[in-house]
Amino acid sequence: MSLGLAFLLGLIQGLTEFLPISSSGHLIVLPYLLGLDDFPHPLLFDVLLHGATLLAVALYFRRELKGLLKSLRRAPLNPEEDALEGQGRKILLLIPITLLPLPLVALGLGDWLEGMSQSPQWVGVFLGATGGLCWSVDAWAPRASKSWRAMGPWDALWVGLAQAMAALQGISRSGATIAAGLWRGLERDVAARFSFLISLPAIAGAILWEARHLESLSSLPWSACLLGMGTAFLSGYAALTLLFRVLRQGRFRLFAYYCWALGCLTLLRGWLG
Repeated sequence: MSLGLAFLLGLIQGLTEFLPISSSGHLIVLPYLLGLDDFPHPLLFDVLLHGATLLAVALYFRRELKGLLKSLRRAPLNPEEDALEGQGRKILLLIPITLLPLPLVALGLGDWLEGMSQSPQWVGVFLGATGGLCWSVDAWAPRASKSWRAMGPWDALWVGLAQAMAALQGISRSGATIAAGLWRGLERDVAARFSFLISLPAIAGAILWEARHLESLSSLPWSACLLGMGTAFLSGYAALTLLFRVLRQGRFRLFAYYCWALGCLTLLRGWLG
């Protein structure tokens, strides 16, 4: 593997994993637009990149993770529980609810989703849908009013349904879940933080799933591994910082323009052959 490809894959992984522009969609659409069959790289490299982005999100949300760990050490309703622990306990109770729709979607629509996801043209359509979600939260979402304390099981279930929709390549997981939270009236910061905290089990699960049939570490040049992981980590952390800044400024629709442009290019490429 060349250093150039390692850098490119790390950059794609870091930016698209967290920005609402669909990482899985990019891995299908970009080679298609460039006239390539795929970006050839070993499975082990994929696992290392996912590990780097997992570290990035864990570092960015270290305060929330600290609250989660503290809440595990004390009994519920402990009078000494501080706000961070209370928030952590609420998140621990809500995360399992967000996972409920995933097996239902996988079992009921798995084959159909897999077929749809292999078509670059359909990925282009779903990128357009992601753009619509990003646009909608600035244009029509209700006034954000729910804090962590007011967030309930129905809010978590709707976010979980949105996360399940991201099984469609081109639907951004972060875009769909943040939009679902905002449409449920969550504060912008709360919706985004909850979206990424529930991504931790998903990213960890992807690492374990891909790690089932790994080749030896010696099969990859360490220079390419370190460059790819470093790029994924730094670009991932930068992407999280950018996302929260844009969201707080009420300019989430900026990502819609990018998704629409990429989706249109993909569809145009298909029509022109």
